[in-house]
Amino acid sequence: MKLRLTLAAVLVAIPTAVLAASLPIAASYGTPAGCAAHAGTGNSSGDKVLISADDVRFEGNVCPYTNITEAGDKAFEVKIACESGHDEVVRGTLEVTESADGGKLTVALKDGAGPAGEFLPCDAAATASP
Repeated sequence: MKLRLTLAAVLVAIPTAVLAASLPIAASYGTPAGCAAHAGTGNSSGDKVLISADDVRFEGNVCPYTNITEAGDKAFEVKIACESGHDEVVRGTLEVTESADGGKLTVALKDGAGPAGEFLPCDAAATASP
């Protein structure tokens, strides 16, 4: 009985930010180099950005989502925590909007670290010129 109460207390105490958030987008988006690196194809030189349902990857950083808030139809405010290549976690807030047809993802950097710009789905980005 005591073990059950302890386990229940530990589970309640886990902050929700620790749990991985998932961005509800139709595809993975990115630059041609980011999509090629993700697929393991091509020479993948150039600016590497990849935005998937699980995380954002840019400039050698892996940035899991820590909070996702719906801001409209296919629009989200996304908080990220970049872990790779830093002594400390570097945080950022992004405004992410997916086009209605899934043809592009627009990302604006509100604060902190993160990529910004318009990104094509990886299947389309792979055929785009770098």
